Amino acid sequence: MKTQLPEEEYRYIYFNHMNFAIKTTYKDCNGGIIPRDGGPIPREIMKILNDMHSDFDKEPPEHINEVLVRTENDSWIVGRKSDQREFYVIFEHKNSHLIEINEEVRRLSSTYFSN
Repeated sequence: MKTQLPEEEYRYIYFNHMNFAIKTTYKDCNGGIIPRDGGPIPREIMKILNDMHSDFDKEPPEHINEVLVRTENDSWIVGRKSDQREFYVIFEHKNSHLIEINEEVRRLSSTYFSN
C-alpha cells in the first residue's frame, strides 16, 4: 500500500478562469498568498509557475495540459490544466519518485477539485 505524502510536504495553487476562484495553501491571516515559512515564494518556483502558465496559454497545436518539473533543489512542481482550471502543486519532499508525485497529484485533484 502506498503512503500519502504529509500535507506539509506540498503546497498547491488552484485557479478557475471561469469564476475567478482561487484555492491555495499559500495564505497569510489576511488572505494574501505567502509560503508557510513567512517569506516570499522563491524566485525559481515563481519563474517555473509563470513558464507553466505560459505553456498552458499557448495556442494550438501545442495543447499542453500537464507539465512536471524537477527543481535544482530536488523539489517537484506539477502543473495541470483542464478546461479553464489550472492546478499547480509544489512538492518540497526531497528524493520523491515521479510515480509517487503523480499518485499524490491525482489524489489531490480528486479530493479538492472533483467537480
